[in-house]
Amino acid sequence: MELENIEDKPFEDLFKGHSTHIWSLLLANPSNTYTKKDIAELIGVTEKTVRPIIDKFIEFGIVEIDRKIANAKLVKLKKNNPLVKQMDKFTLELAKIVGAMALQEVSKEETEVSVDKKETLPMET
Repeated sequence: MELENIEDKPFEDLFKGHSTHIWSLLLANPSNTYTKKDIAELIGVTEKTVRPIIDKFIEFGIVEIDRKIANAKLVKLKKNNPLVKQMDKFTLELAKIVGAMALQEVSKEETEVSVDKKETLPMET
């Protein structure tokens, strides 16, 4: 069965395009508060781009309005949201996998260097 409109795919906008950059920023700094302008500047886009994404994040309870300063609303990650908890676990698991892959690569390179050194050492007689 094919879904025909965005209402049938409520989470689609949360995981594509600039949303992923915002997720990364918020998950890396879960206690920080940001205005939409702050987020835009930090990820290198316009506030106009960030505004609907943050509005969607507020709608899903991913971020919450922490406080207001003049007309600016400061938002922060809502750490107790189940979706946020799962994304945090997911990014931690990804980090573990990437770290393990990097260690394997370093180990492989060290082994190759070690083998190269053995091949170039003069033989003792």
